[in-house]
Amino acid sequence: MAKARFGGVSDAKLSERTETLVEGDYELKIRRCKWVDTRKKEEFFLAEFEVTESNNPKTPAGAIRKWMPIMGEDTSDAKLKGFAIACLGIEQGDAEKIEAASAELPGFFEASLDGPDAENVNALKDVLVRCEVTKRTAKGSGNEYRYYRFYPSPNQK
Repeated sequence: MAKARFGGVSDAKLSERTETLVEGDYELKIRRCKWVDTRKKEEFFLAEFEVTESNNPKTPAGAIRKWMPIMGEDTSDAKLKGFAIACLGIEQGDAEKIEAASAELPGFFEASLDGPDAENVNALKDVLVRCEVTKRTAKGSGNEYRYYRFYPSPNQK
């Protein structure tokens, strides 16, 4: 009887839950990026980081944190582009460099993934990026959310 009750345990996947960043200013070392499909049919790009510098004691250096923008939202492409530009070492105000890099971003993201496909080579592993996280309030709903602003790390070689 016990075998039938617990028969699915052997094949169950363990959760890889990681906390998100809270308000603060950070330097982050990218560990891996993944594409996630949830049971609720939502899709996420997930970037997992090791915190290397922090001004928030709740998120000390050495902590593992994630950033997961929901795909398909009206702001998801802009969020991803801001992240990519920072990873490439381009300042957000440098319109010429951003324009030059923009056409390559879909391939950039495919290469960034740590996944099963040949083009998924975890290309951002060990890249350093800065991130400022602030709390904001949505205009329409009044709900609070965290805003992540990525920018290049001066320590990235």
